[in-house]
Amino acid sequence: TLVEKGLIEKSQRDKRTNEYTTTRRGTREIEARVEWEDQYINRDTAD
Repeated sequence: TLVEKGLIEKSQRDKRTNEYTTTRRGTREIEARVEWEDQYINRDTAD
């Protein structure tokens, strides 16, 4: 799971609701993915 991989943290907001937050590692992974995608999107739209 994303929690087990250290990408998000799971906590309990109340007795019925879980709350999820992105860890620093998760944020870095998302930013790296966006940069990777931007390389290909910009390459395709530049022509």
